[in-house]
Amino acid sequence: VAGSGNTALILVHGWSCDRSYWRDQVAAFAPNYRVVTIDLGGHGASPAHRDDWSIESFGQDVAAVANAVDADNLVLVGHSMSGPVVLDAALRLGDRVAGIVGVDTHKDVSAGPLSPDRAEAMFSVYAEDFPTKMEALARRVFFTDRTPPALIDRVARDMAAGDAVVARKAGVGMAKYDVRAALRQLDGVPLILINADHGSTDEEALKAVYPDVRVIVIPDSGHFVMLERPAAFNAALQIELDRLSLSE
Repeated sequence: VAGSGNTALILVHGWSCDRSYWRDQVAAFAPNYRVVTIDLGGHGASPAHRDDWSIESFGQDVAAVANAVDADNLVLVGHSMSGPVVLDAALRLGDRVAGIVGVDTHKDVSAGPLSPDRAEAMFSVYAEDFPTKMEALARRVFFTDRTPPALIDRVARDMAAGDAVVARKAGVGMAKYDVRAALRQLDGVPLILINADHGSTDEEALKAVYPDVRVIVIPDSGHFVMLERPAAFNAALQIELDRLSLSE
């Protein structure tokens, strides 16, 4: 926890990552907000002392932390896998949630969730030699030819050093989670997506499910937009926080 105030930004990392991925946001927003970063269960410094690695389980993690925070207004910010996580947490937290910010997530909600069997099959490849396969995936999928090589190295090696069982089961949980059903349960909470231009966002499909969504696209960025383009990301997030008109 850094900073203080009546508004808390709850920053939640993505798949096989940890709370350090928000370092540039903590420094930028702590002067004006209470900023909370979380290691989800089985990630970073949080132990892996359970068997449930579903989106719902991670949503409980976020809600438990948010309920311990002394702030009336909550803005839940989730990167990648934690786009769904913060949706689930918002449904648990009710009126305290002033806004939800997804970071390079929910790019295509039209596809819907996978069946349990298909989700298990998709992530079964990580059951053996997880570090090699995860590092190769990260280097191949998440970056552009403009991404600094040092950042690629850092993220790919970090993700490969994660807990193999947690990562595989979390991936299955992510693939099975019904984002559209969660969106339909939200009750007018503003949803903002700050996405990279590395892959398009189907805004029409999003608005068909949840009209109260705003999509901001950060140019010249890969998947880890808050690390790769921190100044542009922080500026976009500040504009959206201002739009929410939160009282301090």
